Amino acid sequence: MWFAKDGSKAWAEKFFLFVNLSSLILFLVVFIGSGLYERYDDRVSYAVVSGLMVLPNILVPVVLVGKSDRVLPWHARFVWKANMWNLIFGFIGNYFWTHYFYKMLGARYTFDTFRLNDVPIPCYLATHVYFLFYHSVSSITLRKLHEATAKFPAALRRAIFVCGMLTLAYVTAYMETLTISAFPYYEFVDRDKMQSVGSWLYAIYFIVSFPMFLRIDEDPKRRWTMTEATLDSFSAAMLVTLMLDFWRLFIGPIVDTGSFAMGSDLPFL
Repeated sequence: MWFAKDGSKAWAEKFFLFVNLSSLILFLVVFIGSGLYERYDDRVSYAVVSGLMVLPNILVPVVLVGKSDRVLPWHARFVWKANMWNLIFGFIGNYFWTHYFYKMLGARYTFDTFRLNDVPIPCYLATHVYFLFYHSVSSITLRKLHEATAKFPAALRRAIFVCGMLTLAYVTAYMETLTISAFPYYEFVDRDKMQSVGSWLYAIYFIVSFPMFLRIDEDPKRRWTMTEATLDSFSAAMLVTLMLDFWRLFIGPIVDTGSFAMGSDLPFL
């Protein structure tokens, strides 16, 4: 079984896969790949494009309600819990963790746009689309892996699940860095090193989030509340923050950022 046993969750997974894959193809192929971003490079246009990518995830579930969701109050539907979970996780990721990219990986954004905590507003918006897609893909993949190893000894089954999750997290991080490489205003001191080594720092996000997000409404007999999903996202974010800071303490920058690094208002960076 690829999709969830719970009808509300299964509908949301299919919806997020279709809507956000479509948005990402349009964004990466049409807006970035074709160079259209050069024609619409003012401060407002980037925010508008990113905002339009997010809107289907919010507006469509209001008017297009899945069969299983029709008997549920809105706050019990998985589509809204997933939106809330990823909204929180993505906001914290941009607001705090982007500064680890600046200081540890030698990254910086150079396009002119509105910013919050020195992170472009379009990044906050686009992240919601990326993360909803990633967590839908990871959920169906890890679920299938768990099912495929159902008859294996417990220890072997856990080991395979962990290896699969680590691989999926790294591949996700690496592929995002690779696919956005055509956008010249996201710069690195050493792009090759960022893709090979720095992707492990980015993968920390997903090492934590993929298995945690999968748990929500995975048991059809136990439906999570919106409050539980919200608190779970904050918990996942705290774990990622600790792991990123352990990277700072015990591994440090992968390149000499020097004057290239953007300033950070975070006291520990």
